[in-house]
Amino acid sequence: HVPALHITLLFQIRAEPGIGVSKLAAREHMRSSSMNVHLRELSATDMIGRGTAADPADRRRVGLVITAKGADFLDEVLRRRQSRLIRRMANLSPQELDILQKVLPILDALAPQGSNL
Repeated sequence: HVPALHITLLFQIRAEPGIGVSKLAAREHMRSSSMNVHLRELSATDMIGRGTAADPADRRRVGLVITAKGADFLDEVLRRRQSRLIRRMANLSPQELDILQKVLPILDALAPQGSNL
């Protein structure tokens, strides 16, 4: 079982390859030290890795990247979410489907870029 936070982190890293620990921690409203605990767990399962220097001026800072295993895992998460959504939508009435069709552009505009929501 992969914690929901780890899935969120994987999506963020995939959306922004090379993102740093501090930026990721700020997005999740946590300290970098706490974020590092979660990132070590993801790294230990080969879901993420360290990329090349994200900032040529500071070669010490390397960004986070998703591995092939992490990408495959997220693809499976998306397949499961899509399948669950399709099953639930099959139970909607024609009127409910019409309403849903009308609000989709609004929901899409509200979703953060690259969030896969």
